[in-house]
Amino acid sequence: MLAIAIPFGAITAKVYAEIIDESAGDAYAALRAAGARRGPALLYAVLPTALPDLVSYAFYRFECAVRSAVVLGMVGAGGLGFELVLSFSGSRHAEVWTLIYTVVVIGAVVERWGSGLRRAGGVARSRLSAVAVLVLVLAALVHLGPSLSRVLSFRTAELLAGLVAEMFPPSLPEGGWSRLLEGALVTLQMSLVAGTVAAVAAVAVAFVAARGGTTPAHRSAGMLARWLLLLTRSLPPPIWALLFLFLLLPGALPGALALGVYNFGVLGRLCAEVVENLDRRSHDHLVATGAPAVSAFAYAVVPQAGGRFLTYGLYRWEVAVRETVVVGIIGAGGLGRLLEDQRVAFDLDAMAGTVLALIVLCALVDLISATVRGSLRR
Repeated sequence: MLAIAIPFGAITAKVYAEIIDESAGDAYAALRAAGARRGPALLYAVLPTALPDLVSYAFYRFECAVRSAVVLGMVGAGGLGFELVLSFSGSRHAEVWTLIYTVVVIGAVVERWGSGLRRAGGVARSRLSAVAVLVLVLAALVHLGPSLSRVLSFRTAELLAGLVAEMFPPSLPEGGWSRLLEGALVTLQMSLVAGTVAAVAAVAVAFVAARGGTTPAHRSAGMLARWLLLLTRSLPPPIWALLFLFLLLPGALPGALALGVYNFGVLGRLCAEVVENLDRRSHDHLVATGAPAVSAFAYAVVPQAGGRFLTYGLYRWEVAVRETVVVGIIGAGGLGRLLEDQRVAFDLDAMAGTVLALIVLCALVDLISATVRGSLRR
């Protein structure tokens, strides 16, 4: 639970801040210029515009938590992931597919819940959803029975102190700087390939997958596109990586393709929901005045959606950098492969050095992403 909650809290805060930045327009500036304080200006000028995207991302992050729980279960945290490992080890492939279908169904339920809340809205529905979330959280806590005494115990503090002592000071891996830089370069290249594949495919599918089609053909195509996005993102990256590694043998390419397919499903869903949340009045007005459909799309839809598409695309690139470690551990190369070699050898100080290299790489990607977004807003 802590392994999911801590990084997810940071990621959600970052994305929420970027959504608020994108939504803070002329109305917010006017209220601030008129003397309104920051809090009321955000509440009345930004929140109504940003709320659909905030709700959309909250349910998306819930869906991500389910997949992360599966991945952590594969390394001993229990749940569906642990059952998957047992079924894989025993070659019980029918059980494996049943468990995969279960993950897909859970993801579909969460997505349907979120999309229904965004489209229908209403105070009563929002309150009902809030009560349902509270009940689910309380039920989960009762069922899991987490014990804070284990976290705050003297034994835990002793183990943490021993771990820190073994990991510091960090050291370079065998092969020195060249091995570390080579791993970082492969990690960066994998994330770029995965992000490019995912972004191009997701933007192409997003307008089809968005709900609100006016013809039976459009609605049918949208349903198929949404199921495609659901299936591709329901399988965590390690499972996709195992599939591509079986087909293409170990290396960076299977890892990049696995991340590309998975992030296509994630990014496609986010972009489709951006399209669903768009204000269509300007588009409809241009069509009503006789503008061609292509022109109305280019001048009314693209400017509204472009900023959010870019925000989510850059965000997924940042996430892909971290996810390369997960697929690298099972043979896809990069810093993940290096970390796994060091873990097997119990070379903890070298692991600390590799983790620091990953942090620096993530910070560099985050800086590039923030610079690009900032230049476009200006």
